[in-house]
Amino acid sequence: MPDQHRVMHGHGLDQETVLGNLHAVENERLGEISHGPVARMFMRKPPLDPDVADTAPADSILTPYDHEHAITYLRLLDADAEGADWKEVTQIVLHIDPEREPVRARQAYESHLTRAKWMTKQGYRHLLRSGWPDLN
Repeated sequence: MPDQHRVMHGHGLDQETVLGNLHAVENERLGEISHGPVARMFMRKPPLDPDVADTAPADSILTPYDHEHAITYLRLLDADAEGADWKEVTQIVLHIDPEREPVRARQAYESHLTRAKWMTKQGYRHLLRSGWPDLN
């Protein structure tokens, strides 16, 4: 059985495989577009530890917010797979104090975890098909 730390919640897709596929798609696109501002757009990496909104997007397509928070989603999936306490995850990953703002913290945690799981079921298909949406 695959290592639980490496498997995205219940789908058998390990992070290395998903990230490898995403990099392959970006490299393929860069082969077609090898210079200029368009190439730089595809090479732009998401921030490592961005602040989050009170709720994650619920759109049926990828959003610039999803691109900016791709690493946040991976961190949430890892924490969920490990059975981490939601309050600790909210404090560390989402930068929201669950003791001071319990309703906001719980809402942000649940909506971002739901979006992270959506990315493993649906969002990655959009990403492989079309790439990340423009961050501008």
